[in-house]
Amino acid sequence: MPSVTFTTDRLFLRPTTETDAPLILAVMNTPKFHQFVGDRGLRTEADAAEYIRTKMLPQISEKGYGNYCLIRQEDEVAVGICGLYQRPGLAHTDLGFGLLPEHEGRGYAYEAAHRLLEAAHTDFGLTRIQAITAMNHEASQRILAKLGFRQKGTTVLPGESEELRLYEWRAFERY
Repeated sequence: MPSVTFTTDRLFLRPTTETDAPLILAVMNTPKFHQFVGDRGLRTEADAAEYIRTKMLPQISEKGYGNYCLIRQEDEVAVGICGLYQRPGLAHTDLGFGLLPEHEGRGYAYEAAHRLLEAAHTDFGLTRIQAITAMNHEASQRILAKLGFRQKGTTVLPGESEELRLYEWRAFERY
């Protein structure tokens, strides 16, 4: 199934490839990513390329969607990532996002996530999307609320011990 590129007013959202290893390495090693998402053990660009190859590309190939690099249209600078993920332990596709620190607070995460929710429904036929956050990750929780997600409780992912807030969005419900 081919993957699709999307646009917003300010961003290109394109599927991640191995050439995006520097961005993946940078995003997944920000202090906030480590604090609120976790340490993926990526220390080199080679580690990031392997992560893309084994964790991201198979889903993109199978489902047609997955992790997207967020590229600012005006200057083609990569600002972060956003994606729709098949995550063990969740009943539905998961929405996630992460920005480089210098690009936070400008609405890019909301803009990209909003576009991917539209695509989830119209392009991929998904009617329910879940999202998880660390209990104290208020910035992500605010974005999810603005996108129309409702908190549905908490969850612990397989093999993990941290309790996470669980959110859900439904295509036919507007909260």
